[in-house]
Amino acid sequence: MKRQRGFFLISVLAWVSGAIGCATPPAAPTASKAVAGETAVAAPEVLQDIRVVDRDVHLIFAPSDSARRTYSVFEATGPFRVIVALPNTTSENVPTQMAVGTEIINTIETTTVAYDPHPYTKVVIELNYETAYRIGRVGQELVASFDPASAPPAGLSAAPAAEPEAAHPPEGKPEETGLAKEEVSPQPPPGSPAAPSAGPEAKKILAPAGKLLAIEQRSADQEVQFGLVGDGSLSDYDAFHLSDPPRVVVDLFGVRASEVKKEMLLHDPLVRKVRVGVHESKVRVVFDVTPPRGVPYRVEANGDKLVVTFKPGSGFPSR
Repeated sequence: MKRQRGFFLISVLAWVSGAIGCATPPAAPTASKAVAGETAVAAPEVLQDIRVVDRDVHLIFAPSDSARRTYSVFEATGPFRVIVALPNTTSENVPTQMAVGTEIINTIETTTVAYDPHPYTKVVIELNYETAYRIGRVGQELVASFDPASAPPAGLSAAPAAEPEAAHPPEGKPEETGLAKEEVSPQPPPGSPAAPSAGPEAKKILAPAGKLLAIEQRSADQEVQFGLVGDGSLSDYDAFHLSDPPRVVVDLFGVRASEVKKEMLLHDPLVRKVRVGVHESKVRVVFDVTPPRGVPYRVEANGDKLVVTFKPGSGFPSR
């Protein structure tokens, strides 16, 4: 009898314990689930454009809800460079190399590496000389501001002042400068005595260019100027404009290669895009202009550089 009562008591206690266990709340998430939630990969930021305004470099990003942007800044020498590292960032339609050519800023190079799971973008701003700078976020941009030096360091010359606009007919090919005529003049046969030097002002005769090396952009006094830089003379060219859509075309004859691989997207009221195409016997550079009726422009050869200048106005020049 005592054994039966003991068995009954044990059964009742087991039933009560089971009922209490069913009423307890569900267990917390396992550690692996919590870690997975905390380490979810964030969507990458997108660098959409790089714009140079005076002494400031604007890194323009796609709109994002992020309240902060992570970046690191490094310096390198020989030449002096400021490197902006952007983790978890991709780039879209940003030229890999921009030739700026201002007093302070020489070039800007952009590289994106697809690290898994986070992409990584690096922007290298090469300067003409070492100077103080500041970098900070302004809206959806990172802005790098560089301070001008009172004078360039020893060994560097100051940027030349802009020359007055040359007067020439707007239509067709501009008249050859003295330098251009010098470049295409026949060379003396082998064995002939060397011509006497014209002194320190003598111009260096360049061979015809075979490659387009860079396109330099410069803005001043409401004009925008592009310097097409070759590995030799760019005096053999043809320039013309088309109206639908409005654009200026420059053909560089004898040039068969280009280190300018991508189109340049601009934030300029006169020119919105520059495109480069390589053909069998020439390289074609196309300037897509912004005003629907076109703008005045001029083209001038100067040694290894062909300078294309656009200025405010209504319509293309007459042919």
